[in-house]
Amino acid sequence: GEGLHGFTLFWSPMEGEPTKENIDQLLASENNNFISRIKTSDREVDYLKSEAARLRTSGNTRAVLFQHGGTILENAQGIFGWDEIFVRCITDPDLVHYFLAALTELHLETLKRTLDAAGDVVDIVQFGDDLGMQGAPLMDPDMYREMFLPYHKKMFSFVRENYPNVHVMLHCDGAVFDLLPDMIDAGMQIFNPLQSDCAGMDPARIKRLYGDKITLWGAGCDTHGTLVRGTLTQIREDIRRRIQVLAPGGGFVFNQIHNVMGEIPPQNVLAMIDAAHEFGQYPIQMDAPLEELETRYAEYWEEPWRVLQEEGVQ
Repeated sequence: GEGLHGFTLFWSPMEGEPTKENIDQLLASENNNFISRIKTSDREVDYLKSEAARLRTSGNTRAVLFQHGGTILENAQGIFGWDEIFVRCITDPDLVHYFLAALTELHLETLKRTLDAAGDVVDIVQFGDDLGMQGAPLMDPDMYREMFLPYHKKMFSFVRENYPNVHVMLHCDGAVFDLLPDMIDAGMQIFNPLQSDCAGMDPARIKRLYGDKITLWGAGCDTHGTLVRGTLTQIREDIRRRIQVLAPGGGFVFNQIHNVMGEIPPQNVLAMIDAAHEFGQYPIQMDAPLEELETRYAEYWEEPWRVLQEEGVQ
């Protein structure tokens, strides 16, 4: 749709038959876009220091989020190729580990510089790695555990051990239900965006299983269907159902599932915000206990707009 710039990867620097020497050369260069996106300049550190100083004296009462990124899989896809990285994980796992270990050290260097500068005023550091598609994870859970999880764990542990006031957030799109236990064990404390329209991402089930372990940030409104095509009444009802599942007991940050695109009418966005305020007041009003809501809404999440229409919500 309109209102979005999309990019397709046409070239990867490690195409062909890369070697460890090729990786060393890539990571040692200071003059490429890949390294410049990972490393933090002195100018950026100075800016963080000045902003941290301002926040310390401003009386700020809101959570401060630092968007670090720290992608492991996505950077590997950019360097080796979108699909090729998964082939390499099977045919040459040592080379992939060599790259990921070196990449992680660069991420840790950036984390240390930025959090040393502003970590005392930062509440959340956001990592990002999209590990799922609409219908399944991008890889078998065993491949994730063997190839990528150790590096997520190393970064998350670094933050939690050295900056205990900072909470670890992972932005991870897609159908990743099978990976959630490993992410939590690695040290993830906040999960975003909880794409409830993806296979297996039932917010009631995830709240029941993991709501006492992590904060859920997202799944507040269906952006694929209801927010785009729904009536104001349908939007309000969609949000009511989601809040009564996700908000009880705390540990929930309201956010629509994904980006608000250009074709979404402004009045629909305003209706979403109004409904969040209306139904997000504690104590949360629930139609039934969570276990019963999980059963009631089991067929709802993947196509909520269609279900609302079939139920006669106009």
